[in-house]
Amino acid sequence: GGLLMDNYNIETYDKYCITDIVKIQIYRLLQFSEYDFSEYIGTDLNVYGEFEYEHYEDYFIDEKRKIYLLKINNNLAGFAFINNISYQLNNDNTLCVAEFFIMKKYRKKGYGRILAKYIFDTLNGKWEVFQMKNNTIAGVFWDNIIKDYTKDNYKVIELENEDGNIGNVFLFEN
Repeated sequence: GGLLMDNYNIETYDKYCITDIVKIQIYRLLQFSEYDFSEYIGTDLNVYGEFEYEHYEDYFIDEKRKIYLLKINNNLAGFAFINNISYQLNNDNTLCVAEFFIMKKYRKKGYGRILAKYIFDTLNGKWEVFQMKNNTIAGVFWDNIIKDYTKDNYKVIELENEDGNIGNVFLFEN
């Protein structure tokens, strides 16, 4: 469908301004994200019925990590984690999209594009976006977003990450 013109808001958090309620909101959205992603990497729930996310707490203590929270009509709609853990550039100043999630209700309406563009516009530098090869929907999304954002000035490299997942890394600078 076309872009909904609902009222959206993007909130940015880092270790200096995170609140307990936002931590809970992000954790719950992360569970939905990990559930969606389990289809591609085969993860299981832990004994508490939750998906574990190894670096969750790092987003509240590491100043190089950022959290973006998307709300639509004041409802939680998605989030993104940005860090500097590089697969390809091996540079501490690289900006990497670690997680990017939009609730199914809000997908294919332009909100993912809005969130990605907002993140790229607010953080300048060398970017890496890793996308698993078997997640073709994400591949098309990122290819379209980055091609449009960079006016076709980007590279794609296929690689295997430390978890053994094959994917594409989109590289560009803004």
